[in-house]
Amino acid sequence: MNGAETIVQTLVDAGVSAFFGLPGSTEAPLLEAIRADGGLRYVLGLHEGAVVSMADGYARATGTPGVVGLHTTVGTMNGLSQVFNAFRDQSPVVVTAGHKDRAVLAEDGFCAFPDLPSLLRPCTKWSWQSLSAAAIPADLRRALHTACTPPFGPAFLAVPEDLLRADISAAGADLAGPARPPGPAPGRVAVAGGPATEALRAAAGLLMSADRPVLVVGSGALGAVPELRDLADELAAPVLLAEFTDLATLPFPTGDERFLGLYGEDPAVLDGCDLVVAVGCRVFYPFSDASRPRLPPGARLIHLHREAAEIGRVIPADAGLAGEPAAALAALAGELRARGGISQIGRAHV
Repeated sequence: MNGAETIVQTLVDAGVSAFFGLPGSTEAPLLEAIRADGGLRYVLGLHEGAVVSMADGYARATGTPGVVGLHTTVGTMNGLSQVFNAFRDQSPVVVTAGHKDRAVLAEDGFCAFPDLPSLLRPCTKWSWQSLSAAAIPADLRRALHTACTPPFGPAFLAVPEDLLRADISAAGADLAGPARPPGPAPGRVAVAGGPATEALRAAAGLLMSADRPVLVVGSGALGAVPELRDLADELAAPVLLAEFTDLATLPFPTGDERFLGLYGEDPAVLDGCDLVVAVGCRVFYPFSDASRPRLPPGARLIHLHREAAEIGRVIPADAGLAGEPAAALAALAGELRARGGISQIGRAHV
């Protein structure tokens, strides 16, 4: 599988069915991947402003992200005015560009502009250029998530032509299993503090069915110690602090009997758990690639954070609650009480 094929796979797995574009030579690998897969409908336009507007209108009409492909520097610049319109109107548009081969960029060759994302940063929520073929799927998922997280708005991703052609297996990408859609499922993120919502019900259901839950707490949970203790006691679950380099403060007392340590010191500490409840932290924040923290295979994720955009930004959450962590935890505790609480039987091993 090459880089272009991972783009198609990621879009199809995320539920995208239409791709608008005006291609050039750098997009040849992507066009071939779209033709071979058959899961995306390619909609051709004759001007970049038109195809960005088509993707924008599609997003507004369907409520799903509009995805458009432009051609290196010249095509991106031609479409920039309509990207600005999407930005001002908060439309979830994902703009991709097949950029020139990195060898051409290095020699300031034809259409070379090494930092193409810098042109779009003022009028996008996120603007990036893939640094390796292996990173393309994660970069595209990030673009989709960013565009589709309130407040909506365009995201931009440039991919050099040599990365589109590159063999991903040789690059070492982990493509095991299909990609999950960007962000939580519809309705699985809610602002905490209101009546029971699908997000609260989903989180409570995950808590009640988990055998080995673990709480991972970040600096954003400061001020929620009583609520964290109550939930840890109800679950008979340990409390870990997030990666040390991601902590601005200590949000939970390290002398507490529920405290187990820093999960970032040994990512394997989460192995064996079937549910991670992340509160006030980024999921997951790597210090180095060798010790990259991870969600264990088969484990589910509940993410509580002040910022809705953070929920599902890297790892899609099975349920997410946005708002002050103390309020989110209190709302979750209320939903659990309404269900009769959680039995401690069978959790003595945790």
